[in-house]
Amino acid sequence: MNAPNLAQNVVVETLASGTVLVAEPWGPAPVAAIQLWLPVGAWVEQPELHGAAHLLEHLVFRGAGALSGPELTGAMESLGGDVNAWTSVEQTSFHVTLPAEHAVAGLKALWSLVFAPWLREEDLTAERPIVVEEIRGCADDPGQVIAEALRERVWGSHPYGRSVLGTVESVEGIEHARLVDFHKGHYRPEHAVVVVAGPVDLSAVRGALAELAMPVLVPSLPPRVLPKGEPAQPGLHVVAGGFRDQRLELAFPVGGPEDESIAALDLLAVSLGVGTAALLGRRLRQELDLIHGCTATIEM
Repeated sequence: MNAPNLAQNVVVETLASGTVLVAEPWGPAPVAAIQLWLPVGAWVEQPELHGAAHLLEHLVFRGAGALSGPELTGAMESLGGDVNAWTSVEQTSFHVTLPAEHAVAGLKALWSLVFAPWLREEDLTAERPIVVEEIRGCADDPGQVIAEALRERVWGSHPYGRSVLGTVESVEGIEHARLVDFHKGHYRPEHAVVVVAGPVDLSAVRGALAELAMPVLVPSLPPRVLPKGEPAQPGLHVVAGGFRDQRLELAFPVGGPEDESIAALDLLAVSLGVGTAALLGRRLRQELDLIHGCTATIEM
């Protein structure tokens, strides 16, 4: 099957609620991938709510709408799909992959998780220790430790320099009422972008979103004003963590998404460090046998 011209087959629409729909309703296999993106991450957190976005992403899977978390994920698995989520500095993404004929069911499941979670205090009590253990586990991972040190070195006091997970102290200090208010203020249809890819019935997707994405009357939180932060701190930074394996990371400043050189730099990063045929891996691992592995990427 020949791929159609993507530029002519991408649908971008803004609904009455403000939700943006991005769709590529085609594909050679009867599988649909659906994502619901929100601009919610570490960057919107006040210092006393450090880690709230990631904690909230965990908490919604305790139950949403009419289903408990296991019932909701089980329902998706019974259709042949899987559902999950992740949080970063700038966004939270909920995603499901399942047979295309069940795209609307997958979309409704994501919408329920995001906009109709239970957020019960007893569920927060049960979920908080899990997130705390994830934070502690990262402290035992040399890759995570050096990544956090590098981020802090680059961004300083700017929110981008903070861990997405938060700290043990900050996560343990987030009150239930504050987390509920955080959800109401940031998890909003007018902030959401829904992405659908695969041979789906686009009219059915539109109809489901028109039914689901009603405008919210509760006012949103005021826009987060990012501090300027501190200048990056170039030079050598050594993290002594007592790890057996040793890791080295090099970082260089690049432009943003609109920089004309980004595409070329992305191609360079892939050529250097992605896959077994990449230049760095081939030279340093296969020929010189100096490393276990390497990678290169661009983050913006």
